[in-house]
Amino acid sequence: MAFWFKAGSRALAFEPEAARPFASESLGALSRRPDLSPRGFLKGSRAVEKPEKVPVQPQPKAAAVSSSGWSWTSRRNFTLAAGSALALALFSRMRAEGRGLPDGSAVKRRGRKAMVIDLTRCMGCHACAVACKAEHGVRLGGFRSWVSEEEAGTYPAVTREFLPRLCNHCRNAPCLKVCPTGATSRRGDGIVVIDPERCIGCRHCMAACPYQARYFNSQKDPNREQERFPARTHGTVDKCDFCARRVDSGGVPACVATCPASARVFGDAEDPGSAVSRLLRSTASSALLEDLGTQPSVFYVGRRIDGLRRG
Repeated sequence: MAFWFKAGSRALAFEPEAARPFASESLGALSRRPDLSPRGFLKGSRAVEKPEKVPVQPQPKAAAVSSSGWSWTSRRNFTLAAGSALALALFSRMRAEGRGLPDGSAVKRRGRKAMVIDLTRCMGCHACAVACKAEHGVRLGGFRSWVSEEEAGTYPAVTREFLPRLCNHCRNAPCLKVCPTGATSRRGDGIVVIDPERCIGCRHCMAACPYQARYFNSQKDPNREQERFPARTHGTVDKCDFCARRVDSGGVPACVATCPASARVFGDAEDPGSAVSRLLRSTASSALLEDLGTQPSVFYVGRRIDGLRRG
């Protein structure tokens, strides 16, 4: 077996048998011996040259580095900078379009979000109400969305009619006028929302709403539940907000996505190309309590709604 040593720019080897006569001498004494060959290490030993490695090409001179140690020439730093610039550009676009943010206070939104419900398709399955409760953790006894049932006609020609109900997100909302703290507000896209941080639970809005679309959170939940579901905040009023967070992310309300009969259509009523706008132009529609001048954003097609069905 040979041992490898480096002599200058060349790698050499010697066998232990050749080094045995010098085993009693120290390394320093060996280095001063005139009879030692720098290329073979030991005179008379069998020197073997190790193949040299391919020379490494000299690296180009690095660019100037700032006092903080950051350099544009670093691939990692360049990737991070490019990613940050792209994220900033996308975030700015999302803010301009009103998407991707949980609240609408600082986002400029346009249009008028509206919902059209086809009463000829609704079969009273209550899937919309269940989906709404699951989406927002609505407390027992409270409803953001529900379905009223009523019998119509005269015996023996009697039918059972269903009327899906929710907040109408009125343009001229009475609840907006009576809120003393500004907890109820209207976003730029027409969605009326409640800020649980500002709501004091006075319930003036509940008394002012002609559609009975609001309820009070009287239960007290663990903090983790209230953080997960702001709609359950103790001592506050809650209602439908058209699933604003889903809308901000480019989705549709949970009730619209869940309806098995596709009885609900959601979109921008001021966009001529939207499904809602086309449906309102092509089909006769009506809204609840239109004579009050609240200008609701929930419309019904399929049959005329003359009054408010309670239940």
